[in-house]
Formats: sequence, structure tokens, C-alpha cells
Amino acid sequence: MADPAGKLWAKPIKINADGIKAAVATYFRYTCQHPIIAFEAPGAGGVADVLVVTRSRRLIEIEVKVSLSDLRRDVKKSKHRYYQKDRNH
Repeated sequence: MADPAGKLWAKPIKINADGIKAAVATYFRYTCQHPIIAFEAPGAGGVADVLVVTRSRRLIEIEVKVSLSDLRRDVKKSKHRYYQKDRNH
């Protein structure tokens, strides 16, 4: 693909959920050096897209959303009501 000046540009990449999950897992494993990374793992109130156990034994649950409708659908999950309720007290 070339622009009007004749310079070559890489083709645009398509971003999807699996690519985002891989990038997030790579960041937490190799940049942050956390020892345990899991995909599609049972988490708090459902299945987490990426689950991280840190060196200090904290648990990080990551949900990947690629569309607004996906986010709106996910807000209805019970785990979000639990966190909302806990935060209001």
C-alpha cells in the first residue's frame, strides 16, 4: 500500500479479542514479570479473559471488550453488581 508521495505503508492490522488478550498477557508476564497468567480462567463471578497472579499473590482479572454492545452486555453480569454494592458501603 502506498500513499500519494509513493511511500510504502504497512497494511492496517485487524484488532480482535484474541490479539488484545495476547498483548495483555505478554505485558503482564514479560514486562511486569508476574509468574502466572491464564486465559479463559474461572474468576470472580464468571470466566475471566485473562487472569494474572502477581508476585505478591494478588489476583488481577482482565476482561477484554471489542465493542460497545459487548460492554453493555457484560455490565449485566452479577460480579459487577457485587463490586458496585461493595463500593457503595
